[in-house]
Amino acid sequence: MKHTKHILAGLLAVALFCSAGFAALGTDAAASQEPVQASAAVVFTDVAEGAWYAQAVSWCRENGIMNGTSDTLFSPDATMTRAMLATVLYRAAGSPSVNGTPDFTDAAENAYYSDAVVWAAENGIVAGYGNGLFGSDDPVSREQIATILWRYDGSEAAVSRAGFTDLASVSSYAGQAVDWAAENGIISGLPDGRFDPAGSATRAQVAAMLYRYLTAENVPTPASGNVLIAYFSATGNTEAVAGYIADALNADLYEIVPAEPYTSADLNYSDPTSRVSVEHNDPDFRPAIAGETVDLADYDVVFIGYPLWWGQAPHIISTFLEEHDFAGKTMIPFATSASSPLGDSGTNLHALCDSSVTWLDGARFPGGVSRAVVEEWALGLDIPASVPDAAGASIVFMTSDISSDGLMAIYEALEASPSGNIAVKLSTGEPGSNYLRADLIGDLVQSFDDPTIVECNTAYGGRRASTAMHYQVAADHGYTAIADVDIMDENGSMTLPVVGGSNLTENYVGANFANYDYFVVLSHFKGHAMAGFGGAIKNISIGIASSEGKAHIHAGGTGGSMWSGEQDAFTESMAEAGKSVADALDGNILYINVMNRLSVDCDCNGNPAEPDMHDIGILASYDPVALDQACVDLVYAAEDGASLIQRMESRNGVHVLEHGEAIGLGSRSYQLVMVNE
Repeated sequence: MKHTKHILAGLLAVALFCSAGFAALGTDAAASQEPVQASAAVVFTDVAEGAWYAQAVSWCRENGIMNGTSDTLFSPDATMTRAMLATVLYRAAGSPSVNGTPDFTDAAENAYYSDAVVWAAENGIVAGYGNGLFGSDDPVSREQIATILWRYDGSEAAVSRAGFTDLASVSSYAGQAVDWAAENGIISGLPDGRFDPAGSATRAQVAAMLYRYLTAENVPTPASGNVLIAYFSATGNTEAVAGYIADALNADLYEIVPAEPYTSADLNYSDPTSRVSVEHNDPDFRPAIAGETVDLADYDVVFIGYPLWWGQAPHIISTFLEEHDFAGKTMIPFATSASSPLGDSGTNLHALCDSSVTWLDGARFPGGVSRAVVEEWALGLDIPASVPDAAGASIVFMTSDISSDGLMAIYEALEASPSGNIAVKLSTGEPGSNYLRADLIGDLVQSFDDPTIVECNTAYGGRRASTAMHYQVAADHGYTAIADVDIMDENGSMTLPVVGGSNLTENYVGANFANYDYFVVLSHFKGHAMAGFGGAIKNISIGIASSEGKAHIHAGGTGGSMWSGEQDAFTESMAEAGKSVADALDGNILYINVMNRLSVDCDCNGNPAEPDMHDIGILASYDPVALDQACVDLVYAAEDGASLIQRMESRNGVHVLEHGEAIGLGSRSYQLVMVNE
């Protein structure tokens, strides 16, 4: 997260979740009570010391973010109303001075929330419903609060989907926000695994969300692959806790499975002749573990989970510890039991490990413990933060500013230094298509030292099938006015080797490809009649391929018809051709996608379908797979993306990304970083 430990001071431009688009959800008398300023010494009598939200409530009170509903009550289960939330955010922003009184018929002039409502409405943070109504006592939902924090943080895409069982009920506008909030440990699910998106958020839940978000810099969330949750579970209780920890820390799971499973009779602790009783009475007994051992080389932190049997870990945990080398690792035990404390079970396990192991205090959880309680514990641990594998998550920059300035900003975010003969690869587009306009890209193109706009002829006819006509189209579209233009296959083709391909062994590109040292790949992201969508990968494969190379890719390398080839072979061949280009340039290439005029049809179509979805933004990366994946994800997240989604799915368009990742062209995992938002 980019804005950790800010007290929401930059929230002014958000304007999202309490606008007229959200209907009132009802009122709650208790929730409408005026928060009361408490002294620092106050301990709320309705916040138990061990409550999952106790630390969050204390932090919010100490920092003046949330107060009680009376001198001694916090009312953790009361609904958070619109007036209360406006007040919380107003205080978090430093209670800036305001002029005037609320311009709403249902917002009192001298209420505790009056200044907050004025501030929130003026800055577009919490708008009214219309008809002069603010909805002061209406509750706000859990998905709405997730969304406001997500957009404030920069709207970064989550790496993975949240694991809530009711994700299908999350509103489309909040989908990415909920994934992000879950991935970053800001919002927990309910004990039954649901997120309950439309449910009214309680004061305790809001306190916890704000605490987790605003103190996120102190809550390490290791990347997947660096934290392992190893556990043995006899009845399912430990397995559930292990899953909660893994979700909270984005960790991997490894189940310790006995070679001989335990039966119900084996687990009869009251029978001195049962298997568990016999094993317990033999301290040297080591039950065998089924399956392959886990490779610990990639893990820095290992959690060890187990049920407590007679106050100790089952001997199969000793088997696991003695069969693996934990030298230099940080280890944390956790256990489940209806009544037994963790006791010295962790200490006894520590004795079985190398002296270089850092052993942290663990915790015991009762059966049926809620996800929130477990996640609160896991996220509060002082464990070393891990560095994500750079090859596993590429950076994709994004701006919603589709303008010449926005394009320059997104390019500058890459901090690139092109040198030598610089080629700007774009699609010149058929007349009448949605090609990138020269007035949008001109400043960027002319910022390079003596750039050349490059293209290749088409293989399907049209105005760009012959070199002379193609140059005329380039002039008609304004490209010759901003740079020299080179139709790279006017002198025929050259070949590039394809390494690791399953369809192609060589790729035919325009012969003039060899004249350039650096490629700036400037693509219009949109639909495509055959590929499903076109972005960076299509631009460096079909786009850089000569006329004969295009036919070669479309036919999947078979030499057959370019119109009747096998679909997956075609998209795989695009990825393979793209990789040959990237390999040849050896890092001297960058990629920018412009997501405007999002038609289901490509710019090779002179009569494209009119776009029926909104423009999204400009994205850039050094990884074409990550870049195209981010664009695809944004289409899926859009409320009006149905037509383009149908086009992509009908062509199995995502397969080019799957194959591109498989052959090493790039990674589908990415971190979305907002620029100038």
